[in-house]
Amino acid sequence: MSVLSKKRGWLVSAAAAAVLASAPATSAGAVSPDPGSTGSTSAQSVATLPPGGTWVPYEPDPGTSSKVAAAAGLVRPVEHACPSGTTSYPAAKRAFNCLSTYHDNGNRGHSVGLRQGRTGSSAFGYLHALQDHGLDEQSIGTVIVNNAAGVSQGNSCFLYGLRYEVNDVGILAVEVIEDRKPSSASPDNYKLGVVTAYCKGYDQCPPGVNESLP
Repeated sequence: MSVLSKKRGWLVSAAAAAVLASAPATSAGAVSPDPGSTGSTSAQSVATLPPGGTWVPYEPDPGTSSKVAAAAGLVRPVEHACPSGTTSYPAAKRAFNCLSTYHDNGNRGHSVGLRQGRTGSSAFGYLHALQDHGLDEQSIGTVIVNNAAGVSQGNSCFLYGLRYEVNDVGILAVEVIEDRKPSSASPDNYKLGVVTAYCKGYDQCPPGVNESLP
């Protein structure tokens, strides 16, 4: 079931909304480094997302070019249920609660799980993406479903991405990294799922990124 997000005004999972309501306003402790993150709060080349651009998937449907896929528009993500028994862990393991899953390849492919996660040391999941990098659940889901598949990173991790272009010039990229290996710290044997999501080269995504993604 979904509820209306007060932060964004769009539909997000009820589980994610509950997590957001109970989460601290700011992250605690050091943030784990992410690929593409600057590791600093220095000014970037884009203060706000410029209008008039198009989001282009890294990996469109086979046989479809990125440009054709971009011209067709982004597919809106559909929230899918979590595996049974993975949504209500006790406090010590609450970070591993599954909030929702999203399927790549236009909502019909590989299932990518989104767990509650945490900020600070050993950060991962929804709270890490939201509080440390400024990406909400809807944006994470949009990146996943609009790619035919994740790009292997040479280990158990796979990368999904969308590139924002204005007049065929790349302005900014949003990336999601999924770990398809279970975590030894998790109470279940399912894959860890979303490790992080970020705007490449930024600590915090510029204003307008979440709002521009369906």
